[in-house]
Amino acid sequence: MSSVRSAPDPVELEQLHASGRFREVLDRFEGLEPDEVRTQVPESLFLAASSAARLGQLEAAARWADWALQGFLDRDDSSGALKATNLMGAVDFECGRIGRAELRFGDARQLARRLGDHLMVARTTNNLANIAHLQGKVERALRLYRSALAAFEAAGDCRGAAETLHNLALRFQQLGALRDATHAADQAIQRAERCRRPALLALCLAGGAGIEIERQDFTAAAAKLDWAEALARTADDPLLELEVDRLRALIQLHIGQAERAAQAAAEVGRAADAQGSALVAAEAACIRALALRSLRQTEPAAVERARGLEALTRLGAADLVERFELDWDERAPPEPGAA
Repeated sequence: MSSVRSAPDPVELEQLHASGRFREVLDRFEGLEPDEVRTQVPESLFLAASSAARLGQLEAAARWADWALQGFLDRDDSSGALKATNLMGAVDFECGRIGRAELRFGDARQLARRLGDHLMVARTTNNLANIAHLQGKVERALRLYRSALAAFEAAGDCRGAAETLHNLALRFQQLGALRDATHAADQAIQRAERCRRPALLALCLAGGAGIEIERQDFTAAAAKLDWAEALARTADDPLLELEVDRLRALIQLHIGQAERAAQAAAEVGRAADAQGSALVAAEAACIRALALRSLRQTEPAAVERARGLEALTRLGAADLVERFELDWDERAPPEPGAA
């Protein structure tokens, strides 16, 4: 006979979530049947969804966020509906459902403006900038990031400012503006340190490491990744740990350890597929393809190349497709008889 579990206490869930104890939030739902979970108050469902997303349990996050949204709408709670809609967009983005994510973020921004919630306007603007970034819409992405950053800075929100600066750094990196990218990444790390949020600092450090790789300072990149990995484990954030592992594979590729890079990228790809993280899986396939090409394993490299390109194209990641193709051409083996 199964033991009867009482309904999770929303106040306790809020305290656990605020302190980053996301697994403990989900533990409070163990033993409940799906129908029992669905009938919880929407605040509890939202906290469960947010916790599941942070732990890489994306299918569960999408399901619980949808239930939370329905609960908020049923009682005409616009603020709750705003949070749930934005979270659903974030889960869609992570899973590679980019068109749906863009619609969610757009709806959330309109609702935030109607409610006069300036911080959520900034947050959803940052999220829309991420989509523009992925799609290679340079001017739109920069404009949206700067708008979001100004709003976060005006409100004194160090978390939002750190996230936006991190994203802005990635945008500058893709443009080849490494001085601007480094400055934005350093600013992101400083603000993240002020917030005392391990996962946020790990994210910003990983972004900084990616820029160090671009600058070919692999020692500095590795140091940032070591720090980021420790913080990601402290925060119990498996998606961040995956990103750290992906960047380590990229370092191995750059320093000529192609065999190790291919193996590491394969492991990252499998883990990303299992968690439903579409972009990380696509980027891992690209790293593996480049490593196999360096090893002159022509057919396996072509298979991974096709997989990576198909995934990036499905995501609408025009800039990443272009960059991967350039890297692929650079690693072409010499023609027979070439000096």
